[in-house]
Amino acid sequence: MKTKILTGALIAMMCFTACEKDDEVKPETPAPTPTPKNETASSNPVPDDAYGVLVAVNSKSGSGIFSVNIGTGVALFFEDSVLVSAGKVSVNSTELTRSAGNSYYSTPGFANPNGIDFSTDRDWTVEGGNGVPAISYNNNRSMPTVGENTSPENVSRSSSYTVSASAVSGADSVIFIVGSLSYTAAGNVTSHTFTADEIAENLENGEAAAMVVPYNMNARSYSNKKYYFINEAVTTKIVNVSE
Repeated sequence: MKTKILTGALIAMMCFTACEKDDEVKPETPAPTPTPKNETASSNPVPDDAYGVLVAVNSKSGSGIFSVNIGTGVALFFEDSVLVSAGKVSVNSTELTRSAGNSYYSTPGFANPNGIDFSTDRDWTVEGGNGVPAISYNNNRSMPTVGENTSPENVSRSSSYTVSASAVSGADSVIFIVGSLSYTAAGNVTSHTFTADEIAENLENGEAAAMVVPYNMNARSYSNKKYYFINEAVTTKIVNVSE
């Protein structure tokens, strides 16, 4: 299934939310300012026929005993090619926050430092509004998993660069990201190499995020509109870009 990848807009929220998209996917108005080259592309796919996407994300950073896993929720709803409010949106009884741009997201807090527990089902509820119907859906499809991020720590702007993980499972597709570059591969692929030209043209010296994002999705129709329920696993490594 053809999908587009959202351009990063809420990168400060661990790249899990997005309220701006590239020109090919239902752009929000007004047009955003250009994305810095080393800002990380969003990991949230949006199928071309989607009127909404509801994403459960298990994020993994670090490795071994130092690894941290955090569960977050993201939701986006479209009407007439614009992001709209859909009333209250919750996953596993956690109400998501709605941004000024009408994207929904959750963030960990003192009471839940590991975020939302997605170890069993993902129980979504949407109040509805602005053309979005009321939605209640229990997504019991297993979350995908991802192993250690094995991407090199240094990126040379004169060489190709491979983003990789030790393993992925349970995915329909896998997104590979370094900085503003992204590529989507089949669900059993564990690495992707960006060419030297891609690196030179799209990255600048400094820090960037290398990410491997396996995901799966279920589609459901409500009021003759298609909504996608997506499960993601994300592993991130901060890398250094230099000449």
